[in-house]
Amino acid sequence: MSARLRAASVSLLMVAATLTPALAAETVNFSYADNTSVVPKEPLRVVTIQGRTDLEFALIAGWNVVASGNFVAGQDRPGEQFPDLMAADMPMLAVDVTKINFEQLIAFEPDLIIMGSYGYQTDWYDNARLSQIAPILPVSDGHDGWKTDLVAQLTQFGLADKAEALIVKYDARIAEIKTEIDPLVAGKKVGIVVTSEDSVLVQHSNLQMVTAHDLGLDLPFWDPALDSGTEFAQESYGELALFDLIMRQNQGSVDSGPLWDRLPAVAAGHVYEVDQRDNQGYGLAGLNFAEKLREAAYLLQ
Repeated sequence: MSARLRAASVSLLMVAATLTPALAAETVNFSYADNTSVVPKEPLRVVTIQGRTDLEFALIAGWNVVASGNFVAGQDRPGEQFPDLMAADMPMLAVDVTKINFEQLIAFEPDLIIMGSYGYQTDWYDNARLSQIAPILPVSDGHDGWKTDLVAQLTQFGLADKAEALIVKYDARIAEIKTEIDPLVAGKKVGIVVTSEDSVLVQHSNLQMVTAHDLGLDLPFWDPALDSGTEFAQESYGELALFDLIMRQNQGSVDSGPLWDRLPAVAAGHVYEVDQRDNQGYGLAGLNFAEKLREAAYLLQ
């Protein structure tokens, strides 16, 4: 590191020490999914990094979120997947892929920073530097299923009742939607995919697939033991003809070519576009995606 960079880093840390509020007297020795961290039990000023799992966790907990990053490019603000819980004027933290505007983060004066477990474990955002600003809470949504994950993590903060209330709400709405769409999707196969310019990735098991499975949809590639997917090159698109309905996350808004257009579901207009907000999180994001599945089912009429 150059002398100039070292000086800038030292200056930044001095500012952080000046602005960061003192931790609450009571802390939690948080431990989950191979992550451990000492964090305030009742944080007063929370910043979330990606605006997906991390933001949802804070909202479910009822904590005061003073700013959030926004992983999905092009959104006006974070939290569009649960707008009723978001302050319309909540500031955005500038995050360019994995590069955080640390000066801006310091100015928000957080006493807790939340990020997804995967980002923490792979050290995407420079954990050492972040932890000099505020304690980091790495939350998991893909360890033992979102219901188990949410209960186990919120219980450590004395907030199990909030997790259980959300599960009751989720199960009730899923049952309602299932009853409504069963006649539309009976005998139909559903694919939840990510498309790029020259390939299609069919999901195995993420939040989208779990939600669709909860709704009783026929998912040919459903495999709860796998969290990745099966990728098909253009010459193999014919294998996707088994789908009657496709939920499509389009990477980069690109066209997938004539072989994609010839698929029966595509030709029939049975494709529903979604984005990356829907593939991670807990019950709030799950319910948001369930409503999209309900709308998509009517394409089959």
